[in-house]
Amino acid sequence: MPDPADPQSLNRYAYVNNNPVRYVDPSGHIPCYGDPLLGECSWSGTGHHTVHQGGRRRDIATYTRFILREVRNPDAGVTDVEAFAQILNFAAGFETDTQAWADDITAVILGTTGPWTLITALPVKFREWRGGPRLPEFGDTGFHKAYQDGHNQIYHWWAYVNTAIQGGWVGTIFVGIPANYIHEFVDFTESLKPPKDRGASWQDYALSYNGLAFGLALHDGIITPDTAADAARWALTTDLRDPVTRWLASTGNGWLPPNVVGAGLDRLLGR
Repeated sequence: MPDPADPQSLNRYAYVNNNPVRYVDPSGHIPCYGDPLLGECSWSGTGHHTVHQGGRRRDIATYTRFILREVRNPDAGVTDVEAFAQILNFAAGFETDTQAWADDITAVILGTTGPWTLITALPVKFREWRGGPRLPEFGDTGFHKAYQDGHNQIYHWWAYVNTAIQGGWVGTIFVGIPANYIHEFVDFTESLKPPKDRGASWQDYALSYNGLAFGLALHDGIITPDTAADAARWALTTDLRDPVTRWLASTGNGWLPPNVVGAGLDRLLGR
């Protein structure tokens, strides 16, 4: 009996979350959601909710690798939005509080944690750019077209979500909102990137505010970890932009300052 606190673990059918098509139990002790040889097994689906922080994050990391393979499998029909919604549900299985749940996910998706996520994520991305450990590589499939710019939009969105979850209104006003303006209008490091890799866009601008609102709803208890997956599916597939942002987005991304400088460098360097 793998979990004495969970009577359902006596029942081999219920033990795999009443879903023997999706999960398997090769050892008789723990359900697996992917390839057992890759360590893709977890206590989270068994009612065993006393996993320490390191164990939770390892489980979320292996589940993320598994679900990203599903995204890249054209026969699976899983979008980036749906994959991340399933990760939110998976992490909620540990029954931690909202802040710990969000930080567990953030540690895996962004390589950092805490109310300063938008700031502390920068050196992580720099180390990745220099050839360090790579973060999970999502795309933007499943997002409403208002939020699609061809980049890792889960990374962008969740950085703002966790900043608001951990920092509340203080984090939103003093970190999240200024960071959004800086990234889209003042961050000239974007100018140094090749055109296809530049991140300054009205899609990101709108997605940042979407993330801050979502994070505040979690911080205030309007959304909980148990309901976050469905809420995220709705928030990321619905155009929640205000009328001014919609109009600005219709003017295109070319005149955003980092892109203007970048275009000048392109001509100068013959890129």
